[in-house]
Amino acid sequence: MKYIIIGAGGTGGILGFYMTKAGKDVTLIARNAHLEAMKKQGLSVQKMWTNETETIPVSAESMESYEAKGEKADVILVCVKKYSLDSCIPFIQNISHENTIVVPVLNVYGTGAYLQEKLPKILVTDGCIYVSANIK
Repeated sequence: MKYIIIGAGGTGGILGFYMTKAGKDVTLIARNAHLEAMKKQGLSVQKMWTNETETIPVSAESMESYEAKGEKADVILVCVKKYSLDSCIPFIQNISHENTIVVPVLNVYGTGAYLQEKLPKILVTDGCIYVSANIK
């Protein structure tokens, strides 16, 4: 299965880190300096309880570069701030196929119903997560 995580911050970053470690085919969608840092240095997680830092290489792209490849995603995890949801809709439409599942994983509940209304031809579930993470 091909996983796309839109947003590589505190929520998307940690999900992408552990999904990559688990051997999943996952691409993190990011932008600007954060995207460039992941491309060059990988993604690091520092565990607060041990102060141990682990860095792994990850697949990271912009929306534009991923879309240009013409690949479709099986599962799309949407991990952006709520105010950025609307800007993700065209991208989600363009990288989806008839069996794609979209899971908004935000720290606010109710975004699944909102996205399902905007993406009526795509299966959108509801998701909610609370992650304690910081970006360094």
